[in-house]
Amino acid sequence: MKDPDIVSVAEIATEVFGSEKAGECILEDVARSAIVSKLVAARVQKGYSIRALARKMGVSPAKLCRLEDKQDDELSIGDIRDYANAVSLDFTTIVEQRKSSEAQMREDVSKVYALLENLSVYGERKWPEGGIRSKIKRFCGEVLMDFLVGDAVGVCC
Repeated sequence: MKDPDIVSVAEIATEVFGSEKAGECILEDVARSAIVSKLVAARVQKGYSIRALARKMGVSPAKLCRLEDKQDDELSIGDIRDYANAVSLDFTTIVEQRKSSEAQMREDVSKVYALLENLSVYGERKWPEGGIRSKIKRFCGEVLMDFLVGDAVGVCC
């Protein structure tokens, strides 16, 4: 590898494959497994092996392995609850953290859009021939919409 200062798996993937897309895929996978990661981290922190936790939960070690290999949207609420209880984590907090981060992002994007809309009105009054409104609309399309729908380059707010 070229750079010894690489510190994340996403950066390693980007370096190894020579593609930003590889790193982005890793980051997306990590984001889709946030709840699973918290559960596994709690198991490890508590010192439970897969066999020991499976015994405590009353499931087979194979079931627990499959559960730990899933992404968040593949988990049942019951599995999350049972696992969280077995490792003494608050079920509600785990689930709400995931929901609240996505909801917070959408709320923040809406606030930024509203502020930019107000700024564009002000800018248009101050510099009528400056084209500030179209620049702000372009920013919304190129940046803010990416947060809401992914690669929506060029979509206007």
